[in-house]
Amino acid sequence: MLTPIARSMIPAEIECAATADYGMDIEKHNRALFDLRNSPTLAYPPNGLWFPAEVIELISHVQGHTGWLPSTAILLLDAVRTLDERSNAEFRFEKQWRGYSRLPAPARSAFHAALRYPYEKNAFDPQFPNYHCFDAGNNVSLGWGG
Repeated sequence: MLTPIARSMIPAEIECAATADYGMDIEKHNRALFDLRNSPTLAYPPNGLWFPAEVIELISHVQGHTGWLPSTAILLLDAVRTLDERSNAEFRFEKQWRGYSRLPAPARSAFHAALRYPYEKNAFDPQFPNYHCFDAGNNVSLGWGG
């Protein structure tokens, strides 16, 4: 469900995202983003994680930023692949769950499924640092349906 969202990144969004690392290595980020979007797996390249992961992560911090939705989908695809070994999904969930809940239904369902997956596969531990996000008072719902 995340793949079409990630692939929806248009050239203007790629060019904007490529500048997110304080304007450093724009051409390297730009090429890496195009290559990632067009790759069969949408996976970060081995031994090349900085390009484009750094700008993907930076863009995914700011809801509403140009390219935020596809960048966040790419970040969540990586979290699903790695069972969130870098805590990117956990960190984004803690900071942005209210915004995720306001996404259109297809994107919201895809994001919620991706956020649930690493914790279900890792025998979810209710002691993880961001467990408070699931408290009933926060109105968080990672529902099973669309």
